[in-house]
Amino acid sequence: MVVKNKDIIKVHYTGKFENGEIFESSLDGEPIIFQTGVEMMIPGFDKGVIGMKVGEKKEIIVPASDGYGDYDEDKIIEVSLDEFPEGHTPEKGMDMELVDEDGNVMLALIKEIKDSSILLDVNHPLAGKPCIFEVKVLEIGCEMPENDDEQHHHHHH
Repeated sequence: MVVKNKDIIKVHYTGKFENGEIFESSLDGEPIIFQTGVEMMIPGFDKGVIGMKVGEKKEIIVPASDGYGDYDEDKIIEVSLDEFPEGHTPEKGMDMELVDEDGNVMLALIKEIKDSSILLDVNHPLAGKPCIFEVKVLEIGCEMPENDDEQHHHHHH
């Protein structure tokens, strides 16, 4: 049995940058269960597991274009300091959450603080960076868990 498109599989994975720095790993917690081919995961990860067998380990190298997207200069936005809640002092390099019109929460990084405004970078923190995923397939053809919230942390909006 190998992983096919639309299979629901259970995997353990570790995501690293090219320099070997680990940015996330399922090994400290539960393995993840996801369905291939339905955009639950980034495209490179999704395609990378196709054809793997249970128990197989593989290193998947995902270029930024197949991962969290290229770094987009247009996603640097300027926000007036007046829009900040009182008592919040923005600091350069801090992450903050923004909510768009649809109620989606985005993480923004404070890039620069000017006199009356700040520059926010709303690129995904991994945008523009190639990622390496070490993946081990634990099971093919699982059930999706009822509690779906856990599974969507990979969704890129």
